[in-house]
Amino acid sequence: MSTTTRQRKYAVLLCGHLGPKLESRWGHMAHMLQVLLQDPDGDEQWDTHPVCDGQFPTQDQLQSYQGLVVSGGAADAFSKEPWILQLRQVLQEEHARGQRILGVCFGHQLLAEALGGRAGRATTGLELGARVIRTLPALQQHWFGAACPSGWTFPLHESHQDQVLEIPPGAQLLASSDITRMEMLVYSPHCMSVQGHPEFSADFMHSLIQHWMDRGRQDSTPAEPDPSESSSEFELGNMHCKEGERMACNLSQPSTRWYVEVIAKAKFGFASVVMQCEMPQF
Repeated sequence: MSTTTRQRKYAVLLCGHLGPKLESRWGHMAHMLQVLLQDPDGDEQWDTHPVCDGQFPTQDQLQSYQGLVVSGGAADAFSKEPWILQLRQVLQEEHARGQRILGVCFGHQLLAEALGGRAGRATTGLELGARVIRTLPALQQHWFGAACPSGWTFPLHESHQDQVLEIPPGAQLLASSDITRMEMLVYSPHCMSVQGHPEFSADFMHSLIQHWMDRGRQDSTPAEPDPSESSSEFELGNMHCKEGERMACNLSQPSTRWYVEVIAKAKFGFASVVMQCEMPQF
């Protein structure tokens, strides 16, 4: 007698595009998230729904998924764009029925907004590059974080100019960084979000930073510093980065490979995912 294993289905709700040049080389963010989260030995189906283009999953599709991942994107999670308001409602309904949801960057901010918190523009400006994330004692209070050592830190790539400003009622803060306080939130046993990008590789971040540097040169005036000059900080248009973030994605720098265990509850109730993040040896 044979048994049939049911195929597990997941969906990425794509909330933004990287632009033709970046996507032609690296693929879109939904692809990156699938590469990070998909079990290569499992029978899984991953769908992508470009909700930023108004393409939402149907109710039947939503009920067929074992988990949803809400991607990053350049839009403001606190805006009143129709697709953002619709997505906010979808997340409220899916969370209420117990769906597993993982929010990343924009998805992190939108989940906080949808569940009663508040997101807004970061006073520190655009944050771009690798940051050291510090876990808080609250992480160890959950069964999925009980094995993490006290004060555990790990590097994670960041690319955002908005952030969560107020935590929703009942949510818990699990990790912070020097620039962004709300780095990781858990809302319920089936819903979590992170501000950083565990799906971004060092190679991709190198391309992304180069993209912003090129854009800054196009928008710059003669009064702005040359980013090629040796300085502790540089400004490109409205972008502000520290030299450490610039070096963090420079492949010519010697680097140490860190194996970072990121809690990704979009799988089976906070299953852990191991990914790689390169940082330089300062």
